[in-house]
Amino acid sequence: MKKNFVLCMLGFGTVISLASCGASNNKFSTPTDFTFDSSTGKFHFSTVENAEYYQVTMMRRINEDTYNALKANDRSAKQATSLEIKKDETWYLWNENVTSATRLADKRSKGYIEDNFNLRTYSNSATSAGSPVEFSTLAVGDYVLQTIALEDDTHSASDPNIYTFTKEGDLANPSDFTFNVNDDKKIEITAGSNYYYNCLTSTGLPYAMEFSIKDSQGAEKEKLNLTDLSWTNSIQGPTNSFTFNNSKVTSKNSYTASDIEDFTVSVSAVGNGSNIKTATGNANYEYDFEIPNFTFNATKEESVYTGPATLNIAATIDGVSRPLTCQSGTKENSDFYYTVKDSKEKITGTLDMKVVKSQGWGGETTTLKATLTLNDTALSGTYTIGETANEDGSYTVSVKDIKASTGGFPGGPMFAVTHDFFPSFER
Repeated sequence: MKKNFVLCMLGFGTVISLASCGASNNKFSTPTDFTFDSSTGKFHFSTVENAEYYQVTMMRRINEDTYNALKANDRSAKQATSLEIKKDETWYLWNENVTSATRLADKRSKGYIEDNFNLRTYSNSATSAGSPVEFSTLAVGDYVLQTIALEDDTHSASDPNIYTFTKEGDLANPSDFTFNVNDDKKIEITAGSNYYYNCLTSTGLPYAMEFSIKDSQGAEKEKLNLTDLSWTNSIQGPTNSFTFNNSKVTSKNSYTASDIEDFTVSVSAVGNGSNIKTATGNANYEYDFEIPNFTFNATKEESVYTGPATLNIAATIDGVSRPLTCQSGTKENSDFYYTVKDSKEKITGTLDMKVVKSQGWGGETTTLKATLTLNDTALSGTYTIGETANEDGSYTVSVKDIKASTGGFPGGPMFAVTHDFFPSFER
């Protein structure tokens, strides 16, 4: 025999079923006259004869490709379910309650129940609930509400009253995406670490993602579409972790770092074409950037060193050499000071070399420090000066250990640099 119930756990409680074994073939009638205010979470429905308790659940819609991918993954199969909304119309759902109201009762025999959902932020823990929030903060998207009369000793649960609605609004701007050229010479576009998770749990999962690769003239070179926004679950103790399976997408065509130097990649979170609005942002160009060790000759007069008026550094971007021109300048307390730029002035900054003294446990130490600042991001290296003069009377200055990875910003590859020992920088 069939019995209807919904199992709700804190955090990642999963809706197991609306129909399972029960005590009788007597089924309660379906509750009727359901109304809902999506701005406040208030609902109303008419009760049915002899039923004592009722339950209302809310679930969020996902697209069919995401549903199919979840179902094909043993670790995430229970995260997806489907529901026939009406004849020939099936919705695919994330199989977790967005919110629910359980064991509702018409205690005063009014013939109806009226109540409010209590909305909380999503919690990925089975032992602690999220924080209460206003219902107006509900993520944009399509939702289904199911209202059932719960089983008792003589009746099985009713079929659900099905109610659907759309929370209108804008999808979250895809602002933390990056792109680079991988070892296969393909453009690889990577989502920000929490973008899809935040979409799923708080802002609204897009219907699809679109990626447009354009050259410096704005001509589209490629357009990529992603409709599988599925994830894999990893449960450790009470915590449910999400790893999104397609957080990286790859171009079909091949490119080099030189090809895409002035490319832009726009990323769109696609809405439903009407009341859920598409949001578009640009990915940041991120690539390997290295400054090989270099030397130059300086003159010395009464212990004051002077470098050449112009100094050229061979920067390397994704394996492609790119010259930086350093123009001599002056700065108080600096031994050597240069302004730095590339031929297109997309890389600008300073090279500042000075003696730095610091106090430590072992006493005072002196370091010859080289600070290269490119596009407002600084990294540290060291420099040394030869103790004896060269045949022409100059002294060799050696600059070492300047090596970095870079990130750009929307609209083109502006460079930002970090030292090896610091976290990678993204703008």
